[in-house]
Amino acid sequence: MERCRYSYCTTRLVILVLAFMISVTVMPQSSQANEKISDAKRLDLRAESILKKAQLLDRLDALDEEESDKICNFAAQYEEAEWIKTRVYKTPFHDEIALTLQNLSSLYKLCHAPLAQRYLQSILKIKEKLYTKESEEEASAHDALGDYHRFYMMGFKKAISHYEEAKRIRVKLYGTKDPRITKNYSSLATALFYHKGEKSMADQLFLHVISIREALPANKAFPLYRAYMDAGIYYSMRGSYTSAIPYLEQALKMVNALSNNDEITILSELGIIYLNKNELKMSFKYAKEAYDKAKVLYKKSQTPDFLQTIEQLLDIYKAVGDKKNVKLLEAEQKEVKNQLLKGL
Repeated sequence: MERCRYSYCTTRLVILVLAFMISVTVMPQSSQANEKISDAKRLDLRAESILKKAQLLDRLDALDEEESDKICNFAAQYEEAEWIKTRVYKTPFHDEIALTLQNLSSLYKLCHAPLAQRYLQSILKIKEKLYTKESEEEASAHDALGDYHRFYMMGFKKAISHYEEAKRIRVKLYGTKDPRITKNYSSLATALFYHKGEKSMADQLFLHVISIREALPANKAFPLYRAYMDAGIYYSMRGSYTSAIPYLEQALKMVNALSNNDEITILSELGIIYLNKNELKMSFKYAKEAYDKAKVLYKKSQTPDFLQTIEQLLDIYKAVGDKKNVKLLEAEQKEVKNQLLKGL
């Protein structure tokens, strides 16, 4: 076999050595990247666990200042997950990063709400970058910002601008008769009412939702009964009880066979309306039915919603001066709270 020239052999050897070095270097880097992603995902799981506990404490009115501080401290540490994912994916625009940002916004809503906006705005930028311009993902991100401004900051003007943008995007995507365009209408209507006292436009939105869903009453994603329920709750919030009751009664007829959480919500809302009207017999009828159904659900799934029906029934017993049942329900309320807190 002919020997190769020194320069050729040396060059070839250098190439082989370099190739080996690159392969050895790449392997740890790849392994290191996977390890870093697993670190970020462990932080995601921890964030979701902390959120679940914190949201339950919040519903039980047990989220004190010390617990709130712990949430904010963890949120500051959790930002590392965003940095890890950005370095690994080599871009700030990735759905995995959006997941972390969503958790961060939810954490800050519970301990320092003004900080949540930054993460929600970043999610919107990610959706705008990753998806076709004017996508469902972008519309949903606007809805999330609208909810934030409405619920946490009482900023109804900003909420309206985001809801309107979500509405515009969906009309462009789906047309004017698709039930998907109704996704944020009740939120928009409520924000309009609180911001400007705008009743006529809000009324039109609810009627529009009902007419669209009546054309497709069997649509499971956008059921017709929920359009009536949302309208009833809106009119109840406004204090327009004569308008609210027919909508809620119609919703109750439609949802009855399903026996789900919405049925309990409708019954409770009717109970509240009749309590406000000082019609205690009717209020008790609906509140007791909501309580009974919620108790069945609580025994199956330990849902904290049961506490709301206990509180509503308590108000009625207090109004009629039924001290015996007040005492019994207060004991049950305490027991349920303790059970839920033990489960954390």
